[in-house]
Parts: sequence; structure tokens; C-alpha cells
Amino acid sequence: MLEYKTLLIDADPQSNATSGVGIDSANVKAGLYECIIDSMHPKDVILKTDTPNLWLLPTNADLVGVELELVNLTNLEFMMKKRLIDKDKYDFIIVDCCPSLGLTVINSLSAADSVIFRYSVSILH
Repeated sequence: MLEYKTLLIDADPQSNATSGVGIDSANVKAGLYECIIDSMHPKDVILKTDTPNLWLLPTNADLVGVELELVNLTNLEFMMKKRLIDKDKYDFIIVDCCPSLGLTVINSLSAADSVIFRYSVSILH
């Protein structure tokens, strides 16, 4: 609505951000995993969504393997920052992370300029 160019990066193997914008993660042939591990260029993976000014760097279940792939690399916490995005192309880049503190989340935090932390609390009576 405000015409800001926004990139949504799905960094959660459950791929809720991917499905949330209408893309079936089962049909994602290349995504965040291939950018981080196989050095695939993000421009070859990023998809235009049906929402104006919103692009998606999708993911699929392959992202689960990134933890095992990164563990033996040096500077492993900076792989996403090193390999990912041309920040000048977008006004905002939003990374949807999983709720655990694994290497994917650490990479996301290392690549970020700022963080919005959201959590929910369930109270059972």
C-alpha cells in the first residue's frame, strides 16, 4: 500500500512464510538452503508474490539440513550475510525465523540491522 519494496526471507524449515504468501513449499525447487550452502545467487531464487512490492526468498524442508552443513565451516554465523541480498534493491527485508536458536537463526540475526522479537504466551487454567 505504501509502495515500499519488501523482501520476505523464509528462514524457517516449516516454511510458513512461503505458504503464507500463497506458494506451496513442496514446489520450491531452490530456496534459502541453496543460497547458503550451494552459493546460488538469491536473484535466481527470489519469487514475485501476488502482493504488489513483495518478493519472497522461499524455503522448503531442505533447510533443516543447513545446521549440519554449516557446523564445520569457519565464520558459520555470517554465511547468510555474506551470500545473500543486495540490500539496496529493497526498502525492507524481513526474515521469518523459526522459534529455536539454531544456526539458521544465528545467521539471520547476524545479517540483520535490527530485530523485532515477537513471542506468545499461553496460560492454561
